[in-house]
Amino acid sequence: MGVFDTIDSDEIELTMDGAILLSVMTVALADLKDKDLTSELMGVMFLDAKINYVEFGNTSEDYDNAFKVWTEYSFDGCLHIVNNILSDEQKLTAMVNMIDFAMADEELGNEEKIVLNAFSETFNIDDDFIEIAFKIIAIKNTIY
Repeated sequence: MGVFDTIDSDEIELTMDGAILLSVMTVALADLKDKDLTSELMGVMFLDAKINYVEFGNTSEDYDNAFKVWTEYSFDGCLHIVNNILSDEQKLTAMVNMIDFAMADEELGNEEKIVLNAFSETFNIDDDFIEIAFKIIAIKNTIY
């Protein structure tokens, strides 16, 4: 199965960078996925995040495609797409990025826990790896 075979729409081409972004986006927006938000609010959030993403040298197309997948697919659909695109090593990278993003406010909300657990189980990531990643990120967050 090719990278682009995991998405039903011919309009969306999700790269490896887009898949990692989608995983982080899924954690970042975990508590918003099933809420009725106005398109205007989503547009403002999308634009703000996109500007920050592109400022770090990433492509706008990766962000646009990841956001489109996030809005068009269920959580399970996003999880399946990311899992099929990323290699095992890339899944570890995505997992650390998701943990880092979830821990940025030094709190891990219930929705974030659910999303992180689902990704770690789907990615088949060892609990020891997750524990070490949490410890390292907690240390990093107290230093900065």
